[in-house]
Amino acid sequence: MIFNACKSPQKKESEPEVVETDGITPVPLPTDVGIPGYKFPEDSATVYNWLNHRDTGRIYDHGWGIWSGLTRPTSQVDQGRNLLTFETWMGIRQVVSLVDAGSADCTQKKSGPVKLNWPTQFAHAGMDFGGDPFKVMETVSYDPTTVCHIVEHGLFHTDSLKLHKKPGAVGTIPAFPNTSVAIKPVYWVGQVMSGEKLIKLPVWNVPSAPKAWGVDDWGTYVYVDVTNGVARQAPPVPAPKDATPEQIEAAKVNLDQFIYLILDQETADHLNSTLPPLGGIPPGGVPSFSQGDVVLLVAMHVSTREIENWTWQTYYWMPDPDKPLFPSNDYIATLRKRANLVGAASHYAMSIAYNMVWPNQPVNGGTNEGVKPVFAFNPYLEGGFDKGTFGIKNALNSGFEYGVQTNCMSCHVFASYNDQNAGPIYSTDQYISTNDPVLFKDFVKTDFLWSIPDHAR
Repeated sequence: MIFNACKSPQKKESEPEVVETDGITPVPLPTDVGIPGYKFPEDSATVYNWLNHRDTGRIYDHGWGIWSGLTRPTSQVDQGRNLLTFETWMGIRQVVSLVDAGSADCTQKKSGPVKLNWPTQFAHAGMDFGGDPFKVMETVSYDPTTVCHIVEHGLFHTDSLKLHKKPGAVGTIPAFPNTSVAIKPVYWVGQVMSGEKLIKLPVWNVPSAPKAWGVDDWGTYVYVDVTNGVARQAPPVPAPKDATPEQIEAAKVNLDQFIYLILDQETADHLNSTLPPLGGIPPGGVPSFSQGDVVLLVAMHVSTREIENWTWQTYYWMPDPDKPLFPSNDYIATLRKRANLVGAASHYAMSIAYNMVWPNQPVNGGTNEGVKPVFAFNPYLEGGFDKGTFGIKNALNSGFEYGVQTNCMSCHVFASYNDQNAGPIYSTDQYISTNDPVLFKDFVKTDFLWSIPDHAR
């Protein structure tokens, strides 16, 4: 693995046995996590019934069930630490290697490193960043059934994608199975402050009005104590950029309130040798990464193919998960307590989009008339998107111009490939018909996964 475990947590009776293994076997998302009424995969008719009756309670329960399954400890270990379900999954570069090798075996153990990468969304958005955004890293991983579908159909080969093109019409790749899960974990590569055992982490706060609002703009921070020496039980109080010693003390939080990893030398070398795909380099240069840097999971996009447009849920770390900030809400936080979350997983907020607008519209042939938006985005990814990011007019509300006015589904509906090298299109929240003959003419729709056209070659 690319990470060394940063601690050996005390074993609890409910935790799986720690057994060192030769290689890591990707495990499926658990079907039952102990939430009444939850199962995975859920029947699509059931999910559509929730949507048609605006049963947000069942929708939120399902989103928390998915998070509970993803963050459940497995019996597999790396360096003495139980791996979580999502940590056993293959990263996108490993899947690309399988496809390139022409391998028909999609059930192989994960033997190589999962590389951290600069966020492709920042490149798509044309974001010109300096400073803190250069510490935001991502991976893209898939559950085992998604990997098998990609390998079987050669979906990272452009020649395979071209087979599905329909000149003058809308092409589509073979649909993924309903067990498919795609995730984008987002990490903050934290560097311990000089002379301290603290990592200064920007934390989300909501802008006073819609605007581009990236991590450099938030101006609020917590201080992560890598020794877990904070005895206070109350949530941390985020501090301003130039905090007093008293404000720093109140903003301290223990490292064990995060899902986290430790950077090893191989991954540090990889990051130091890879320039970010952005429009500019900060005046001080790209940060240098070292073995021992702490890698904090600050966010994760998650999509499942339980319905045709996939379900979309996104998670982000909050100082007080009982009082999450927009785009989450107090009701979502209340239902979190039913999710049987283990350890640090309970410190994340959730935003969710199983539809683009209310009332829910059909997959094709819906309308933007008489509907209301469903905003669902991740502050660490889409928060900084400005007006220049979005290449399509908003038919729901022309005033929707920023990342804080987006919806995962109405953005990923544009995931597609064409052989003319047309750039990706992003949209703020509105209803988009998946077979729109104008928007998608001569494109091959890639079943809502941007990672396919991003990595096809």
